[in-house]
Formats: sequence, C-alpha cells, structure tokens
Amino acid sequence: PLWHFHTIHHSQQQLNPFTTKRVHAGEKLIGTVGIDAPVLAVTGSPPEVWLAYYIVDATWDYFIHSNLRIDLGPLRYVIVSPLYHRLHHSVHPRHFDRNFADRFVICDLLYG
Repeated sequence: PLWHFHTIHHSQQQLNPFTTKRVHAGEKLIGTVGIDAPVLAVTGSPPEVWLAYYIVDATWDYFIHSNLRIDLGPLRYVIVSPLYHRLHHSVHPRHFDRNFADRFVICDLLYG
C-alpha cells in the first residue's frame, strides 16, 4: 500500500538532485512524523542533534540521487552510493525489488 506514495518519487525518468524532493506528502509525513521524530524524541536528543540529523539526511539524499557514477571504492560494501542507489530507480525488470537501503548496504543484505 505504501508503493502508491512512493511511485511519485519514481516518476522521473532521469535521476537528479530534484528527484530527492519529488515525494508524496503522505510519504513525507509517514517518514518524518511516524519514524524520524519519534526516534529522536525517544532517545532524548537535543534540538542540535535534530538539526544535524536533518542536514546530514538531506545532504545524503541529494548525493545518492545525483546521478553521479560514484561507487565509494571499498566503502561501497558499507555505505549506499549514487551508483548503488540508481538500481533502486531502474526501470529494468531484473532490477525490481532491489536496493531499498538509502544509507547502509547492510540493510539490504539483512532483509533481502
């Protein structure tokens, strides 16, 4: 059911930094209010940590959607790169249901 929201993000045919902000309001609301804010609140993070988190998070989103041919060398096995994330946006059926992680590759390895 959440794919309905996420299809807007995938509607662009070419990845670029603007792809980062092409999201359904419902998806943004679920992510921010339903996931990010509760985690930060439960951990008792001060406002400076919230601000730093959102700056790093936004910067990373722009980076992985930048359409750069960068794989981060040996770090590609740990951290999601633009090259890794582009498979998530591929229109080729062989790439469907791949590379959901947007920060750490281990998430895809652990959850298939």
